[in-house]
Amino acid sequence: MFSERLKQIRTRLGLSQVELAERAEVTAAAISLYESGKRKPSFAISRKISQVLGVGLEDLWGEENEGKDVADPKLRLAFRKMQNLDLEDRKAVEVIIAKLSQKSQQRKR
Repeated sequence: MFSERLKQIRTRLGLSQVELAERAEVTAAAISLYESGKRKPSFAISRKISQVLGVGLEDLWGEENEGKDVADPKLRLAFRKMQNLDLEDRKAVEVIIAKLSQKSQQRKR
């Protein structure tokens, strides 16, 4: 459920409702309503919140994945560990992965 996922991700990242609201350019009251399930955000606001939290829209709205579609057990473990990182560290890992992936693609050519 969106409300539960939003609160879980926000708290895992150590953000208050006020901090998330400021970064997503909405009111703290709106975040409270979203987390309580009393209101649903528009697509544009959902996208902004997902960007602020560093997650995909599917992480907020879709089924919990938790890396279950990854066959390699080491990658699944790494994915789970990455979910516990704060936003800054998570973005750093994403940059590293993107650069390594690009390097790998270049070697294949």
